[in-house]
Amino acid sequence: MADGSIVSTVADLCAYARVVLGGGRGPRARSSSPMRFERWIGPYADAEERGTRYGYGWNVVELDGRRTIRHDGGTLGFNTLLAIRPDDDLAVAICLNGYGMRDAAAYALSVVPRRSRRDRFPTLRSPSHLSWLPTPPPSPGRFVGGDRTIELEAAEGGLVLRSGPLGVRLERWPDEVDTFAVPHPAFERHLLRLARDPAGAVRGVSHGPRWYGREGDPPDAEPSASAWDAFAGLYRSDAPWVKAIRVYERRGRLLATWPSDGDESELTPLPEGWLAVGDPALPRRARFLDMVDGRAQTMEYNGAVLTRSFDG
Repeated sequence: MADGSIVSTVADLCAYARVVLGGGRGPRARSSSPMRFERWIGPYADAEERGTRYGYGWNVVELDGRRTIRHDGGTLGFNTLLAIRPDDDLAVAICLNGYGMRDAAAYALSVVPRRSRRDRFPTLRSPSHLSWLPTPPPSPGRFVGGDRTIELEAAEGGLVLRSGPLGVRLERWPDEVDTFAVPHPAFERHLLRLARDPAGAVRGVSHGPRWYGREGDPPDAEPSASAWDAFAGLYRSDAPWVKAIRVYERRGRLLATWPSDGDESELTPLPEGWLAVGDPALPRRARFLDMVDGRAQTMEYNGAVLTRSFDG
């Protein structure tokens, strides 16, 4: 893994920030010319996050119209961030045993200048309620998948799933409007995702390998024997960054989901037995190895090796 295993403190990070704010100069740092300093923090390559570019070890971004350089990191249950505004002589260092790092840093960077100007502090943002309806909300309807029927209905500002005598209030998945967690043992293994047509109407609901089409629509063709059967299953690893991947087929497509964050990506065949994970243009690759009785026992994902586990 490409981590540095650094043990540090907020005070250490602040001392480093002072050197950066000094243009690369400090009581124990070699002098750096302004040109070299600008080269060090300058943006060079686009990052995955929109509006962000990389410098030499820095993410370079505009926050509130001000140039900000930052670098973050973390491990399981712990995150750190150093964010610096060179033009404002301002920096913030955070060590956090949890999540919400970027919101905390943005708030800190906005509060300190206002404090010095005796301006009003910005309003704290509250997270949206998990059960709020998506926009536009789905029309009530029944959806059929094999021998099971579910019904979605709007109730009390949220969305309720009903299946036989079961009624469960759905929890909206953060940052995904049409994705929900179903807090009930019968449905909690997978996230529930709404599929809309171009007009915005919900035409179906996916739940892991199962597909529920709107009642009255033509049903899917009966599934036949598939080469994907050899790959479907749960794969585990002892590496904390890639703990488990669940692979399944739905409507003729091979899909992989990461139970730790709910991400679901299609696996697209490539030459020499490899599969692209999600967008084939991204460098995410997987392959299945060690076939025993027609089933893969090993999944390799971007160099991480996972072995087949129980399928229950």
